Amino acid sequence: MYPLIALGAAIAIWAIVAAAIGVDLIVPSVGATMRALGKLLAQGSFYAAVGGTILRSAAAYAICFVAAICTAAAAARCKPIARLLAPIVAISRVVPTMSIILLAVLWFAPQVAPIPVACVVIYPMLHTSLHAAIVGVDPQLCEMARAYRVPMRTQIRRLYLPEMLPSVWTAVRSTLGLTLKLIIAAEVLAQTRAGMGLHMQLSKVYLDTAQLFAWTLVAVALGAALEGIAALCLRATQRRRYAD
Repeated sequence: MYPLIALGAAIAIWAIVAAAIGVDLIVPSVGATMRALGKLLAQGSFYAAVGGTILRSAAAYAICFVAAICTAAAAARCKPIARLLAPIVAISRVVPTMSIILLAVLWFAPQVAPIPVACVVIYPMLHTSLHAAIVGVDPQLCEMARAYRVPMRTQIRRLYLPEMLPSVWTAVRSTLGLTLKLIIAAEVLAQTRAGMGLHMQLSKVYLDTAQLFAWTLVAVALGAALEGIAALCLRATQRRRYAD
């Protein structure tokens, strides 16, 4: 009930502010936004834009996750590698996002530019979380597995994965929505065709605030859906872990 109450309160505040201002160009009413959303849902370009943004988000996240799990595992097993990666991760974490977007627009094609933007921002977060998850596995269990010469494949499947998965899903949940936001922001500046960011920019150019709000609602719904899926996976992992 709590999410529904919070959603209802947000909609009520939105309706009150829109009624107080009384100008749809500044803050459109809930009804005007819903009508704009209905028009979007009837257009084929809407689904092409949403699909393009989701595909770019999935590609960026897959690249980040694979790179992060590889570097995190290497850093956990070899301290010199961890020391080499530390400044790279630190620099990636503090570089301004707008600088990354502007450079990506200069260096890459509009269809590709949002992907490296998300990678540069998301990778250090995933690397740090995954490295902490690997290092956080009970060292006594690891030592016992090595003492009994348990094969590495069995260690990964029966020891590391059960211990790591809750932390991994928590990291995934906290970064999925951010990846989507970064992709949309980069699409705005890169003018990426078949992307939600371009349609948001066009709504702003044509002063169609209701349509801009409608696109924002779509982005919020997608982000909430992604985080919800990750939350369900986390709960399933925890139930299975405690059941075992």
